[in-house]
Amino acid sequence: MGIRTVTATATAAFALVAAVWWSLGRPLGVDSAVYRAGGIAVLRGEPLYGHLSALPGWAPELPFTYPPFAALLFTPFAAVPVQWCWGLVALMAAPALVVALRPYAPGAGVLLAAFALQPVWQTIGLGQLNLVLMALVVLDVLHRRGSTGGVLIGLAAAIKLVPLIFVGHLLLTGRRADAARALGTFAAATTLGAVLLPGDSVRYWTSALFNDHFA
Repeated sequence: MGIRTVTATATAAFALVAAVWWSLGRPLGVDSAVYRAGGIAVLRGEPLYGHLSALPGWAPELPFTYPPFAALLFTPFAAVPVQWCWGLVALMAAPALVVALRPYAPGAGVLLAAFALQPVWQTIGLGQLNLVLMALVVLDVLHRRGSTGGVLIGLAAAIKLVPLIFVGHLLLTGRRADAARALGTFAAATTLGAVLLPGDSVRYWTSALFNDHFA
């Protein structure tokens, strides 16, 4: 079984799960439900860092913990049922793992084994974006050089702040121009979020960021 076959099979399986769970009206994807609720809050003009009125009844009362720029990216989720939001995120899981693993062990067996790892299946089960963000960082650190180096790290950090630590990696490895581009991309995306969602941006950077859920 080749890596393309494993990727295609996993992707088809996730799509099937989303379709079945949607047809049955079953809960699926706690975090992807929060992403969708955050996108809907933006479209409705509701506060992003408070009660999310679009959370489904089965979801726990979780806050939106990502920066405002991320909420802008999640607005298309408003157009599909919550189970399909999980499906859209899950469909990116296998390709993201392929990208992240290729520099180290680019084989079908390793990809299959990766799906058995707790951080991987938990990320997929909850409908989180962590695998996609990891793939962006790996691409930037190991593959991209020249005029676009650092851009993907900056984009990933604008979606979720944790990838900012890789700006330090770029500096320590002498890639100062890439580090500058990463910070510039992060700043540009964050500024866009501030322009389009000024109130939410103020709240995020002054109080919501320090909520217990953001640890």
